[in-house]
Amino acid sequence: MAATVVVAAAVIATLALVNRKGQTETPPLSAPTPTTPSTPALAVKLNPPADHSTYVDLTWSGPSDVNYAVVIAQVGQPAVVRLVYKHTRYRVAVVPGIQYCFAVQATDGINKMETDPRPVRDAQCER
Repeated sequence: MAATVVVAAAVIATLALVNRKGQTETPPLSAPTPTTPSTPALAVKLNPPADHSTYVDLTWSGPSDVNYAVVIAQVGQPAVVRLVYKHTRYRVAVVPGIQYCFAVQATDGINKMETDPRPVRDAQCER
């Protein structure tokens, strides 16, 4: 059995060498092929926040195979980011009567994006 494999390998090698006769050693240069982005841009849409006085429910739509983070910005305070992984909804505890802005970040490990901020209680949101 082993002898058969060795003979078959020798025949294949010989045929390959015979078929290469007359070919140059260096393959011809070809024009570079245009590259297209390997992954499309992430499309995520943050729905209007649902304000319930002591908490806000956030929902969004986007690809199921990306990780998400919620950006929580209380007016006059530094923004806080909460990683929510593959979830597309998040409940945020808030102080009643205080203005907030929310955004969602998404990444597939290569691309990343952030939604436009959404206000509650007439907050003025900036990106």
